[in-house]
Amino acid sequence: ESHPNTANIYRQLGFLYNYTGEYNKAIRLYEKALDIHTSIYDQENTMVASLYHGLGGVLFRIGKYKEAKRLHENALAINKMIHGEEHADVGHSYSKLGAVCHSMGEFKKAKELHDMALTIRKKVYGELHTSIAESYSNLAAIFCSLKEINQSKELYEKALVIQRNMYGEEHGVVAANYNNLGHAYVNNGELRKAKEHFEKAQTITKKIFGEDHPDAAVGYVNLGTVYRCKNQNDLAKEHLEKALMIQKRTELGEKFEQTVEIYRNLATLYDNTGVVEKSIDL
Repeated sequence: ESHPNTANIYRQLGFLYNYTGEYNKAIRLYEKALDIHTSIYDQENTMVASLYHGLGGVLFRIGKYKEAKRLHENALAINKMIHGEEHADVGHSYSKLGAVCHSMGEFKKAKELHDMALTIRKKVYGELHTSIAESYSNLAAIFCSLKEINQSKELYEKALVIQRNMYGEEHGVVAANYNNLGHAYVNNGELRKAKEHFEKAQTITKKIFGEDHPDAAVGYVNLGTVYRCKNQNDLAKEHLEKALMIQKRTELGEKFEQTVEIYRNLATLYDNTGVVEKSIDL
């Protein structure tokens, strides 16, 4: 039970459960792997850093940002101690930490971290690498939050070119970037283009993960947002209700932050369309 090979199996299973949206199982398996590794090795170990990132990534997905931030900070400290500043693992740590800071509204800090990640990655990998695309997407997301939409779209497009060259069209990261571009177009009032990108993302997501995956629920929420902006309230409700059905079937169900957000959006829609009873129920 307490062997590095066992820990590695736990880590791989944790990754798979995170991928399939079974987050509680993923957390338990990452924690088991961490317990084994920290009992065998020093804390300053690359596998421990990797497990901190893995567990932090799951916690990030379910909205536990403070816990995720602490784990990514731990991983960054280990990687800098082992590798120095200009190493791919350090760039990875900056990227993970930057994503959490962005979600916590710490935009200036997030941009600094993503800029550092991009600088390191360009030195290590050159211009055409998936990590470079990830950094472009992360910086684009910050510009989108700051309402600097043209810069955001430009970076998302650069990321998408790299990702499609590397992975082809039908890949999860390509779908994610279509969603990202969709949000940028929504923020810029370009609803037709937003809908087009969200639909592309949803087609890929459902082909890869199936209908009952949390990412498919996100796709329905995104399309619902477009319909709400176009005052097509019946279509907006239809898509949000589909998203809600998927989220309630996931492991976290009602407790999932995204589920709560869907309830809020539906309540607002019902209220705006005069369906007061349903609004109160939600």
